[in-house]
Amino acid sequence: MLIFIETFCYNMVNCLNICLCSDLNLMISNPFKQKEGRVDYYLVISVQISLVVAIIRTWSLDNEGDYDSRKIFKYFDVFIFVVFIIYVIYSFVYAYRKLSMPGISA
Repeated sequence: MLIFIETFCYNMVNCLNICLCSDLNLMISNPFKQKEGRVDYYLVISVQISLVVAIIRTWSLDNEGDYDSRKIFKYFDVFIFVVFIIYVIYSFVYAYRKLSMPGISA
């Protein structure tokens, strides 16, 4: 159960950070659109992804006899972290380029 909670919380933080970066991009590209409709989707998507990854990882660690499933499902956390790092770099570059364009006051 501890592995499930740890995996769920770790992936939830990463998914919410990905949603934060995407919200930053959306706010910069459409500054006059309201954000209230997007927050619910961010929470639902983050909980669903984190729950699925935590269940699969806990299940794969419980099946000690099936080495192949443990080997494959063990890298879901790493995959979400890599997606998070790539998206953070993309969001930073996008925000920097948009905000340093001519006509944007400093």
